[in-house]
This record gives sequence, structure tokens and C-alpha cells, in this order.
Amino acid sequence: MRIVALHGQVGMASDWDGVGGRMSLFGNDLEAVDLWSCLEDGGVGLDEFGRELNAREADGQVLLGYSMGGRLALHALLDHPEKWKMAVIVSAHGGVSVEERNARRLVDDMWAEKALKLPWCEFLDEWNSQGVLGGDVMPDRGGLEARREAVARSFRCWSLAEQEVLFEKLLEVKIPILFVVGENDEKFRGLWVEACERMENAELVEISGAGHRVPWEAEEELVGVMNEWLKQCCADEV
Repeated sequence: MRIVALHGQVGMASDWDGVGGRMSLFGNDLEAVDLWSCLEDGGVGLDEFGRELNAREADGQVLLGYSMGGRLALHALLDHPEKWKMAVIVSAHGGVSVEERNARRLVDDMWAEKALKLPWCEFLDEWNSQGVLGGDVMPDRGGLEARREAVARSFRCWSLAEQEVLFEKLLEVKIPILFVVGENDEKFRGLWVEACERMENAELVEISGAGHRVPWEAEEELVGVMNEWLKQCCADEV
């Protein structure tokens, strides 16, 4: 199985190296997308990103996204769901109400300014100190400083303030989707319980002991869950 993986906010394609290495032991090939390359020459909206990813990638692959990358993956699925064989969405938000978007825009504009202007280590310390992210579990981000303009653009172009609430639209997606959340990530777990019950071919899995940063807090468990789910989906097709 070939997997196309999208990293999170203030993330890097190399974040998927560990998951990709483990998945390869089960015969899967993971391609991690460098999302910052999509923003180097200017802004690209959520819907536009989804269309561009679908145009670039081959049909019949598995789409994997974490957090911001999960939201981007959802937009690609909604643009052309039949293009993908399956999807795995980890710790991603389904969208906020219209009333909440202005407040979210102000927050993300603040983060964009900090990404551009603060000393990089100070920006990373502030970003990492957010309660939802769970503390100090984070790959080294020093090499990302050279991409700070693209990182700043992501806070504006790919903000939750620019995203519709997607739960109703996702009811139209018929391919198998696995939603993964950390057991301790109560906010994000709550977002998907009802949605998965209503979707035709969706499953929600909680990773025991993990928070929002499932790919690093519970890499082995995540790979195990993904591999078993992929095998089961393929067996169901036979």
C-alpha cells in the first residue's frame, strides 16, 4: 500500500520518518509531503490545496494527515473522494462555527506574526507551551527557521477561520476513513464521536495514554492500529 502523509502545523515532512519506517516493515510505502513548498511563492487556500494534491498524486493511494495536515487531507477527500482508496486522519479539527471564526482568525494572525518576528527558539517555546499540545514531546524544529515565511502563511491560509464545518459534507464520502485521537485529547476526541457514528464507512480509534501528538507520543501504537485497519479494509474488499 502506498501512503501519502501530510504533517502538522509547525511540522516537517521528516516527522513521518519513524511511522514510515515502521509501516515499511508491513510492506507499505510512505511518501511525506513537504507542505511548506506549497506556500513558498504565496498563499494557497484549503480548497485549492486539496485540488492541487489530487491533481498531483496517483489514484488509489491511502491519504494520511495529522492535525493541520489532517484538515488539509479532509479538503482533498471532499474535492475528489473516489481518488483515494482509504484515509487516516489523526488529531484533526472538523471546523468551527461562523461565530467562532473571527476570534480564531485573531489568534492565528498573532501566531503568524510571532513566526515571522520572534527569535525562532522563542517562537517554538511559545508554540510548544500550549496546553493542547501536551508539553515537550516534539521533534527538533531548528531546521524549520529558514521556512518561517511559509510557516507564517499557513496560519492565515490554512487557519480554522478559513475552514467550513466539514462534518455534514463528510457524510457524502464513502471510502473507508479511520479517525485517530489520543485518549487524553478530550477536545478532539469529542469532535468525532457523533460524526463517525453517522458516516457510512468511518471508524474512530483512541490511542491509550496519548494526547494530541499521537505520532510521537505513541508511534508504535499508531502504526499498529493503522496496519491492522488497512489489512481489514483490504480483506473486506475481497
